[in-house]
Amino acid sequence: MQSRQSRVLLATVVMANLLQGLDLTITNISLATIAGQMSATLNEAAWLLTAYVVGAALGLPLTGFLNDRLGRRNLFAGTVAGFTASSLLCGVATTLPMLVLARFVQGFFSAPIAPIGNAVLAASYPAERLPTVMSYLNMSMVIVPIVGPAVGGYVTGEFGWRWLFLANVPIGIGIVLMALRFMEETPRAQRLMDWTGFVVLAAALVSLQLVIDHGNDKGFDSPFILACAFTLLAAVAMLIVHYASRPAAPILGLAALRDRNYVLALFAVIPFSIALWGGQVLQPFLFQQQYGHTPVDAGLLLMPRALGALASMYLYSRIAARFSASAFLLAGGAIASVGCVWMTQMSPDMTGQWMIAPLAVQGVGLGLIVTPIVVMAYVTLPKELAAEASTLYFLVRTVASAAAIGAMSAYTTHGFDYYWGEMRALIDALSPAANIYLAPLGVAPESPAGAAVLAAVVQKQATMAAFIDSHWVAAFATIALLPLALALRADSRQAAH
Repeated sequence: MQSRQSRVLLATVVMANLLQGLDLTITNISLATIAGQMSATLNEAAWLLTAYVVGAALGLPLTGFLNDRLGRRNLFAGTVAGFTASSLLCGVATTLPMLVLARFVQGFFSAPIAPIGNAVLAASYPAERLPTVMSYLNMSMVIVPIVGPAVGGYVTGEFGWRWLFLANVPIGIGIVLMALRFMEETPRAQRLMDWTGFVVLAAALVSLQLVIDHGNDKGFDSPFILACAFTLLAAVAMLIVHYASRPAAPILGLAALRDRNYVLALFAVIPFSIALWGGQVLQPFLFQQQYGHTPVDAGLLLMPRALGALASMYLYSRIAARFSASAFLLAGGAIASVGCVWMTQMSPDMTGQWMIAPLAVQGVGLGLIVTPIVVMAYVTLPKELAAEASTLYFLVRTVASAAAIGAMSAYTTHGFDYYWGEMRALIDALSPAANIYLAPLGVAPESPAGAAVLAAVVQKQATMAAFIDSHWVAAFATIALLPLALALRADSRQAAH
């Protein structure tokens, strides 16, 4: 591939990933604004997030089938075009149901963008250049969840929430034109559609997402969540039976699972998602609720994490050929663990600025992890398996990321409830500690004002204790990457050269 064409191709894939990734994260910060203008509650507006992820869950399993039937270039350009058109529909929506439907369509078209983009690069570049290429692509994955809230808050405040979607239109059109001009087409192949597998897998993914998104607020023992959980278990059982019957053209090809590096990469995605997305859920809330920063300020304070990741990914792209993939995973896991453990030393008396250093260390570690995982997933695979392998890889990554977000949110909430109950029982109006604390304020412990002050202190302490526990979970997740890196050692040189 000529140098200019390869650079434009890489830029096209990176821009497409940035476009769809930003659209998922920037909307979170604007839910309250959208709810107010649509005369809806915040819980009703939260369906905008669910609709997008459910749409993506339905679209992702179709990627391999559509890649064969339409060709890689047509599928990539078509999905970006569909994403762009649905973004326009989101921007002009006048009711919440219309906006939710448009978000569902947007999520559906977004699903193939990342796996097909990865497959394009994996098939277009030789193995020795793959680490460098994937580093540039993965920079977008790491930076998006960090800058997304700041960008979303700024655009919503300055131009209105509709421009979160309308801004996608000219960018999307440009990406489509570049893809049609510079992306090579692959031969089309006749392939049967595994409708049974698709329906069962879609039922499993949608029910799982509903449990993750709404289990915490509706209650995991609510009839709705229990019905979703039953559907999930039944769908998984049916999927096992379906694959055991050896369908002629399964909805998800599993041939890539014969590759040892690829399987290790799938396992590594799980703890990495907990560390990346779990922390990403916690930290903006921590900055805003605990330390009182605005959404834009919170996004800026999170930038050291992104800058650390970008710096280490750039370093990886320059020295990848000198060291094995396992060496980078070991170094990244150790550094990220230090950053996560450092975060557990925070206290309510500190400021948000204190977290800049541990966030930067955390970012450096995560940046050294993300690209070796992707490289080891693809580098030893036959190129004809790239699309199928990419679909399964991104399905695992999507499910792991969603599960990490839901699990960390639920764990933090339940941790707060636990510490709130424990701490509240220790402080009352007759407590010497309460009298000592309130004396400088001139407030009596038994007065309503005194009770309010004590409740606020307990709430702040309980919140901080819950966040500290959750960062320990992130630390253990990064530590879990270390044995996976050691298991890769036998094949790691293949991933580096």
